[in-house]
Amino acid sequence: MKILKCSTFRVMFIVFLLMPSTTTFAAVQNTEIIISLDGPVGQVTGGGTVVGWAIAPTGIAEMLLYIDGEEYSTIPMGSLRKDVGAKFPTYPNSDLSGFSLYIPFFILDKGSHVLSIFAIDGAGKYNVLTTTIDTTVFEGIWSPASEVDLSNITETRTKETLVLRNFKVQGVNHKVTLNWDYVLQGLAIKQIQRQ
Repeated sequence: MKILKCSTFRVMFIVFLLMPSTTTFAAVQNTEIIISLDGPVGQVTGGGTVVGWAIAPTGIAEMLLYIDGEEYSTIPMGSLRKDVGAKFPTYPNSDLSGFSLYIPFFILDKGSHVLSIFAIDGAGKYNVLTTTIDTTVFEGIWSPASEVDLSNITETRTKETLVLRNFKVQGVNHKVTLNWDYVLQGLAIKQIQRQ
C-alpha cells in the first residue's frame, strides 16, 4: 500500500505489482461527489478536451479518466470556476474545481467509446460520470498536406452546420460536416463520409 499526501489530504492507493499501470482506490462510491462534464459530447474527431468540474464535501484529491474500461490518464484540475464556487460555496475549493485534459481522439478506433471520469475525494471515496462519444477519422489521418486537395470544395450551410463536399484526402473525396463546439469555441468536425 502506498500513501500519497495531497496538501492536507491523505489518499491511499493500492498498487498491484502485476499491474503497475493500474491505480486502485477505495471501492466505496460517494454520490455527494458531484461531477459535471462540459465536453466532449457526441461525435468527435481529431483531438478534443475532456473538460468540466468536480466537487466533494471533503475536497477532490484526484481525477482519473478511463477509456473503454482502461485507465488512460490522471486529469489535471484546479482551474478557476467562479460559477461553481458561487453555486456551491460550502464545498472546499469549489471555485477551483475545473478540470481539463486534451485527448488525441484519432488514436481511437472509429466508432463508439465510453469515457469514465472518476473523482476521488479526500477520504478516498469516489464517484464516476460516464459518457459515450463516437469518433470519426479520415483513413490515412497522417496524410501530409501535399495529399490534401481543397481546390474543388463546395459548401452547404445551415444555422448550426457547415457541410464541405469534395474534400479530397489521398485522392478520395469526402463529405465533412462541421458544427460549432462550445468547449473549443470554434468549428469542429462532427462527421466524415466518403463520397
